[in-house]
Amino acid sequence: MTHERVFTKDFILGASVNFFLMLGYYIPMMVMTLYVTESVGGSIGEGGFAAGLFVIGALISRMFCGKWMMYTGRWNLLFYSTLVCLATVLLYFAAKSLVLLYAVRLIHGIAYGAAATAVGTIVAGMIPPERRGEGLGYYLLSITLASAVGPFIGMFIISRWSFKTIFAVCAVAAFICFVQAAFMGRDEKNTVETAQMKAEGGLSSYFEIAAVPISLVCLVMYFCYSGVMAFITPFAKQEGLTAAASMFFVVYSVVILFSRPYTGRLFDTKGENISMYPSFIAVAAGMCLLGASKGAVGVFASAALIGFGIGVVQSCGLAIAVKLTSPSRLALANSTFYSFVDAGVGMGPLVLGLVIPATGYKGMYFLLAVVALLCMLLYYFIHGRNAGQPQTVEDTAPQPL
Repeated sequence: MTHERVFTKDFILGASVNFFLMLGYYIPMMVMTLYVTESVGGSIGEGGFAAGLFVIGALISRMFCGKWMMYTGRWNLLFYSTLVCLATVLLYFAAKSLVLLYAVRLIHGIAYGAAATAVGTIVAGMIPPERRGEGLGYYLLSITLASAVGPFIGMFIISRWSFKTIFAVCAVAAFICFVQAAFMGRDEKNTVETAQMKAEGGLSSYFEIAAVPISLVCLVMYFCYSGVMAFITPFAKQEGLTAAASMFFVVYSVVILFSRPYTGRLFDTKGENISMYPSFIAVAAGMCLLGASKGAVGVFASAALIGFGIGVVQSCGLAIAVKLTSPSRLALANSTFYSFVDAGVGMGPLVLGLVIPATGYKGMYFLLAVVALLCMLLYYFIHGRNAGQPQTVEDTAPQPL
């Protein structure tokens, strides 16, 4: 049974769990390369690999945890994966060699991916279908806040204290996350029986096919966004915009914070196209503006445009994936969506790193603007031209929570 209210106890706890999970992602990510080079004796390349292993672990986990949830139950996966997150964070204190650190980063990423997918699926399942765009928009603000707070905390701590303080703060965040997950409503339905009825062989038992098209669109958009995440620092240094670039993600997060509730309600009342099409244009304009920036005003304006666009793509893209999926396969839809998003984030720096020598940073951002506009055409052909008012796919099977 659905409830008219969005802000239930479990919704608030789920958003908080996700916030502290994301802190555990952002804080160590900001300092991992520095930690490897200064404390473990590795090279910059080895430090980058240690940072990237977390994302690889999360991607691997998301590919499988949709199926895991159907057999174990969503709450069980959330509870035990947050417990593994806590245990793994504590192992950072003992990981004094590169091999051990690599193992810890990979396991931490796997546990994080499972926990994030589980809590996202639980929250998506409790939001009333008629308010799904708005509700998911509010929920995903936990990621927005963490993306602003986490890097700030990491850089603040490392400028004043030691890496052990970083790990201690991450351990506290992981403990809070675990405790809150324990107090969320448990899955009391027989999800194993539901899985046996619903799970199919082949790829459909690991991916929700109905969610793949919109997830592909989001993969391309996050490929574009990865060019900002990975290369804005060297670009800003080259262009003498370091001070302005340091505030880029603050402006980015503030715009998402204030725009997402409005765009979510617009999604629910007017349909997805009125939210999605402006997002592609905003990202394209933001990329062009960033590439052409000569001062702080241009950087801040590009941050606002890219923040608006990516914020809409993330929340409305997930809402579309959920809308097209039967309730019994919601776990697979959620894991499918974030697997594609993670793939876009992971592929971007690898591909764009090969492009930059030929185009330069400015040329790369102009190129990404073109990719964003082409992605609008992709969206039109695979979803937009057939999109109408939101409708939830009916399913007679019980919906596990």
